[in-house]
Amino acid sequence: MDRIVVFGTGVAGAAFVKTAKDDGAAITLVDPKDYVEVPYAAHRALMDPDGFGRTTRRPIGEHLGVDHVQAKLRTLAPSSALLDDGKEIGFDRAILATGSTIRGFDNLKVAEQRSIEARENEWRAEHERLREASSVIVIGGGPVGVELTGEIVDTFPDKEVTLIHATDRLLPAFGSGIGDKARKVFEEHGVRVILGQRATSQEDGRTVMLASGETLAADLVYTATGISIDTSYMQEHFADLVNDRGQVKVDEYLRVAGTENIFAIGDINDVPGMKLGAFGAQQAERVAQNLVALGEGR
Repeated sequence: MDRIVVFGTGVAGAAFVKTAKDDGAAITLVDPKDYVEVPYAAHRALMDPDGFGRTTRRPIGEHLGVDHVQAKLRTLAPSSALLDDGKEIGFDRAILATGSTIRGFDNLKVAEQRSIEARENEWRAEHERLREASSVIVIGGGPVGVELTGEIVDTFPDKEVTLIHATDRLLPAFGSGIGDKARKVFEEHGVRVILGQRATSQEDGRTVMLASGETLAADLVYTATGISIDTSYMQEHFADLVNDRGQVKVDEYLRVAGTENIFAIGDINDVPGMKLGAFGAQQAERVAQNLVALGEGR
């Protein structure tokens, strides 16, 4: 039986493990964390860390039930990988599902905390920072910034909240009606929406500089300006298979271009379109089907 190693337990990685395991595959999962977390529930989890927040993560062993190596992928080779604990793991087939972080608010999406207890403590502390703030600025009016702003307004209606976005409407990747609706709802709830202005959070974490030169101050500043992808583990052996955005190039079967045994799913690949959890899960299911086909010589 092929040795299948999955790197990462985001939406795509976890979906692949569950699907492939049901097909009878023997899987080893490599992830530095000992838990699985639903990334798009993080906004609400931040509002209620001891209630809803605890329902958004579960121990890997309990949730996925596969062999788990608690380490981070450092260097990928054609049939093996070097981990950050200095150990090497071999594979016949590898699934890269290492995900992405939110640019400016790294731990909103992929936590660096390696234990579930540390993650819960981190989110509890962040909740207290938010609860104690009288004013909040959110930079970025894409899906993450809009949802984060909405959660803050819903949970803490008395806070002074400002949402800043660089283009002339919120949620530019969607239809104009959605962005206009979001702006209308926010303004009805007292949110100051600033459009068409690039903003930079200053080092003090409490000051924002607009492109116009205006300076804004708040007790707390969150930045959510798109996703950041770390595929540095590709540099030694597969540097030419990473595009200028850090995405891994894949073929029509979601294999890393030019390879026969390595697949890349979710945020890290160069499949065009929006990077949403639902699409990552669909890719995971398709790759699981492809592995079955390969095993049957198709």
